[in-house]
Amino acid sequence: MREKILIVDDIQANTQLIAAILEQFNYETVEANSGMEALELLKDHNVDLVLLDIMMPEMDGIETCRRIKKDSQNIDLPIIFLSARNDTDIVVQGFKVGGHDYISKPFDNDILRIRIKTHIELKRSKMQLNKAHQELQQLNSTKNGFMRLMSQNLKQPVSEILKINHLLKELVDSKELAVYINKLNSSVKQLEKFSSTAVLLNDLKLNSNELDMAQVSLQRLVNEALLQQSAAISSHNLQFEMKPIASDLQVSGEKKLLVLALVKLFEAIISNYEKGTKTLIEVNQEHDRIKMILEVRGELDPESKEQLNFSRNLSLMLSKLILELHGFEISSYQSISGEGFIKIIF
Repeated sequence: MREKILIVDDIQANTQLIAAILEQFNYETVEANSGMEALELLKDHNVDLVLLDIMMPEMDGIETCRRIKKDSQNIDLPIIFLSARNDTDIVVQGFKVGGHDYISKPFDNDILRIRIKTHIELKRSKMQLNKAHQELQQLNSTKNGFMRLMSQNLKQPVSEILKINHLLKELVDSKELAVYINKLNSSVKQLEKFSSTAVLLNDLKLNSNELDMAQVSLQRLVNEALLQQSAAISSHNLQFEMKPIASDLQVSGEKKLLVLALVKLFEAIISNYEKGTKTLIEVNQEHDRIKMILEVRGELDPESKEQLNFSRNLSLMLSKLILELHGFEISSYQSISGEGFIKIIF
């Protein structure tokens, strides 16, 4: 199917001449000899591009372009202005009202053909990208719905298994069976944590442009996160120590999410290091950025398969996503002597 081009010029001889040229290049053409006629033709014809003369009586090309673009269906319709006037102000006006290109009269036929071909291909590519984007959004929406449904459906059976495990633990005398029950209990809790964290990750990606930003104290963020993890820290016999901060350093972000990022960060350390591990937290200001270093002094749990790896540890993945949504940076590395380090740049 041939591309269709609307030619608009108040002189009929000009539209006929351009139409004859474009026919040679295998384009279908529609002609209008005024801005009003062009607007009417666009209601009945689905065109791929408009060639628009600027200097026309009653309604000039600038006003015609403005009215064409007023219709939401024509937002991406390419409009190339044609004019014998080489006036910068007129050209700038044309671009401001939605024009895509400008060709001076008299024009070279090959240049006209190449400009038309380029703009039609750009329009087609944009349409394909928009379609692909819509399809991806639909797939993402389906995936998010599935994740949420999966999490909700897991809650009840997980809760039931935990209750049964608790009853079994009370009834069973065998130490060997008790060990297996404890392992099952731990695995079910991991499954519960995985499903809820996965949903959190999806929700954050969906609502990444809706952060409620405010200045918050970094000391308070750390204190609140440590308080939320105090029971787990105590039960695992771990230590978290924050070195005194010279001044009350502030960071910009959504407090609730930043606390969650630190909670998940501490959770990763708690669940992957052996009892007795000590984590030192040091905060310094370097120029206009704040640097937080977490030095983890301890041995990794032999059964831990996740370690401090952002691509494998779900808690770290969530923490990283939250921090990066705020424009912050987080990384981890290990010293030769075996200490683990996590660095956050606010």
